Amino acid sequence: AQEVYPDIKITGPSWNSLCRFGSAWGYAEKVMYACENAVALDPTNGLARNSRALARALTGDTPGAIEDFQFFIEWAKDEAPYAHYVPLRKAWIKAMQAGNDPFDDETVMRLRYE
Repeated sequence: AQEVYPDIKITGPSWNSLCRFGSAWGYAEKVMYACENAVALDPTNGLARNSRALARALTGDTPGAIEDFQFFIEWAKDEAPYAHYVPLRKAWIKAMQAGNDPFDDETVMRLRYE
């Protein structure tokens, strides 16, 4: 869209959606720019940080993924609709800190519909 319409303004939520769904459908490396754009437009948005965390985890950036998931956890505890995701994110962080990959095919498939 930006190539055809260089003046188009793409919103943070749109970048976040591309990041999130692109990562969950196996294109994390290709949509990392969207993740970075979403966070750059609103660095305090926990949803954007959560999406970028997934992309970072799937592309092998474990420290970055942990940092973003920790940000999401702090943000989500004050956001009622998202607080129920906190225990799972904590479990992912614990697994990554132990050197494990919590993102097996089943987990990533569930994230497509989260």
